[in-house]
Amino acid sequence: MDIERLKNVRQVISHKSCPDGTAAAMICARALTRLGADFRVQFVQYDTKEHHELEARPGQLFVDITPPIERWGDWIEYNPIVLDHHDTAEVVTTGLKGVYGYPEESGATLAFKHVMQPVMDATIGGSPDENAQYVRWERFAHLARIRDTWQEKHPDFEIGCGMSHGLTFYESFDLVDSARDNQVDFRKIQSVGSNIYGKLLRKAKLYAETAHRCVIEKSGETYKLGIFNCSERATSEAAHILLNDYGCDVAVGYFMFVKGDDVCYSVSLRSHKNGVLVNRMAEQYGGGGHPVAAGFRVRDALEKSLQDICDIIMKALPE
Repeated sequence: MDIERLKNVRQVISHKSCPDGTAAAMICARALTRLGADFRVQFVQYDTKEHHELEARPGQLFVDITPPIERWGDWIEYNPIVLDHHDTAEVVTTGLKGVYGYPEESGATLAFKHVMQPVMDATIGGSPDENAQYVRWERFAHLARIRDTWQEKHPDFEIGCGMSHGLTFYESFDLVDSARDNQVDFRKIQSVGSNIYGKLLRKAKLYAETAHRCVIEKSGETYKLGIFNCSERATSEAAHILLNDYGCDVAVGYFMFVKGDDVCYSVSLRSHKNGVLVNRMAEQYGGGGHPVAAGFRVRDALEKSLQDICDIIMKALPE
């Protein structure tokens, strides 16, 4: 990445309510502060009014998120930096000449490789303290990737889960500010997160055990679904227990929330590798994600029951 281009960054836009997005924003904040850039950070969630109404302007850096897919052409003249790894955002990332990192990368590792690494290469003095900082941030990005890409068999998976839950415990902007000031306490984040992760794992087992499980037939194919209501951050853990221990083809976690005048369901989908492409299912309802982990929103939630959620999922299943 060109250093002069990074110096001109005025706005970092990252994925909201996502530990990988928070980690990516922290990495960018530390690197750009070191470079002397004058920037602000904004967290945005996909498929929201805030995302759809983003304003294209000079000096934007998108990490772990892209401009809205329906109007990404508005950004061409401004040549933003776009670093993303979501499968459904590939057309936007490549269209804006960004760096697309699926499947081996996450927002954090993209931020490290294409923002922090070039900045450190250009400014590092080679002191033991600076070199140690570099190694800590690289490890931090690695742990965010392990959890975000759900590498269950990786020896660092549980450590990555702990770091992930630690990042969700603290306020994202506080973490970004600590990164700007070079005062991030990685050990504290890890310790707090590991404690939370242990408790959530026990809850996740209960969510999976009490999930509504059903078999759906469509176009001659049979699918076993596990559906559960979970407003906590145990959704991914519960979903993978349903996939691994209960033989489900697709696990669905959902919860109701209020946003302005809208009452919606947030729906998270998980599947096995080489199984149902849940991102294609989510796209049908304006969502997206990865082939094995995706999500979307259902509006008018007060008028919909669990059976309606089942029907929505059935319609979205591949023909």
